[in-house]
Amino acid sequence: MSENTNIGDQLSFENRRELEAHFRKICNLGANVIVGWRSLPTGMQVFYVPSLSLPQIAKLRSDLLQLDRYVENQQRGDALVASGCRESTINLKHYIGGNLNHIDDINNIIRYYSVTQFESRAVALFDMVSFSVHSPHEQICHVSVLSYYIKLAAARCQSLGMPIQVCMTTTGDGFYVWNSHEGLDADIVLFCAVVLALGYMYAARHLTEKSAASVPRLRCAVHFGSHYEYYQGGTAAAEGGGYIVGDVTISLARLMSKAISSQLLVGSTFIPLSDKDKKWRKILGTDEIDCLTFIALAQNELTKFKGLPTPSGKIAATNVFFTGPRVSEDTFAIRKYYVKDKHGIEHPCFNAKLDIVSTSGDNITFGFIDEDLGSFDARADENEDILIKMR
Repeated sequence: MSENTNIGDQLSFENRRELEAHFRKICNLGANVIVGWRSLPTGMQVFYVPSLSLPQIAKLRSDLLQLDRYVENQQRGDALVASGCRESTINLKHYIGGNLNHIDDINNIIRYYSVTQFESRAVALFDMVSFSVHSPHEQICHVSVLSYYIKLAAARCQSLGMPIQVCMTTTGDGFYVWNSHEGLDADIVLFCAVVLALGYMYAARHLTEKSAASVPRLRCAVHFGSHYEYYQGGTAAAEGGGYIVGDVTISLARLMSKAISSQLLVGSTFIPLSDKDKKWRKILGTDEIDCLTFIALAQNELTKFKGLPTPSGKIAATNVFFTGPRVSEDTFAIRKYYVKDKHGIEHPCFNAKLDIVSTSGDNITFGFIDEDLGSFDARADENEDILIKMR
């Protein structure tokens, strides 16, 4: 053990490198998943499960898939082994301590060597329209450009102090995108990054469409729900090998199946507020919010984009809103739509419109008002319209 390591310090580079080396060996290219760990005087006890056995053992112990995998005592460790988990003791050269900061850090490292279940998270799906009709050279250009602008948008949000570590996994002709951070603040920032990425893409598309089709047309959907997260082969690079699968990705795929070119859809659901959202629970006085509240909170955060550069010039204002028909001169409705999938199941959503005002006058838009939706194949119930008075 290193004697000069302060227990109160965050994990050092040496700590992380040593732990990751041991975890990679235990993971064995994905043959095993780590489900728990316990600090020992000279190292660490690690609990793991063969990947093929995970479904059976997880039915007995749902806590195996939680992000917090710290095992506080020997009794709980014995219970894990009794349920079918295996154990391995590793000796460490660098002292890691046992304070709460280290527990969180180690849990986050182990995340990349396991499978984690999340009850609710915002996830976006970007889809490139008519991707298959383009040449292979154009296709790889489109993938590269979209990936770049998504990462740039996240980096800009991060530079503004917003909590985001963007994760992406390709669908072939698009990307699932989510925020590694958890909670309502993280979901709001993810939505803001999506808005900014769409703005970058369509500003760049406007500049290049007359000379070369190097920027694709998009469809985009954002939804909230449960999913499982895992990483390919136990890599510690969050951006390199992350995958998600679960209810939220299924719902996104169903929405995207009916979305038209340049449309933005937001799934309609109630978003639970977790233990990480104590601030919002106190402010809002509720344990869950609807998507209208979410979009209002996101709109407030979008004001931070003022002054950011885009291919069309600096941002003067950013507005996102759910659409619906105008009822009178000072009243309009927010309309909920229902997309029916191949199984006959309906998925509720809102149609959204994005407007970015640029200081250069070359404003950026994405999405449609209801009158321009055209071939959008979805059902709407006028009795569910939410009336909004204009100020």
